[in-house]
Amino acid sequence: MNYGDILNRYGEEALLCTGGETKTIKVFINPIITNRSDKTWSGTLPVGEVDKSRWYCFGPPDCPVDDCENSYLLKGDDSFDFVRAEMYTVEGAPDHWEAVLRVRNRND
Repeated sequence: MNYGDILNRYGEEALLCTGGETKTIKVFINPIITNRSDKTWSGTLPVGEVDKSRWYCFGPPDCPVDDCENSYLLKGDDSFDFVRAEMYTVEGAPDHWEAVLRVRNRND
């Protein structure tokens, strides 16, 4: 079983908008939780909450994201811009892509 099969079986539905096309795909998406011990804190959050300004996303190999500046992802009521995306291969064949996302401006 490859990563695309796992995404199809267990992933969450999202809309990928890239290259002028919109396609329903399955993804894994979670907020990026960083270790802030070595960073200057710009603010605090209530206990138990995490910063949700950056997200990590895994997507299917048949829908590559080649143009991050003109692509975005819609999941439920949330909209995300791509910061970067990279295709990963296994034994020379595309297996999945991984991306860093940021919450999209509501005015976009």
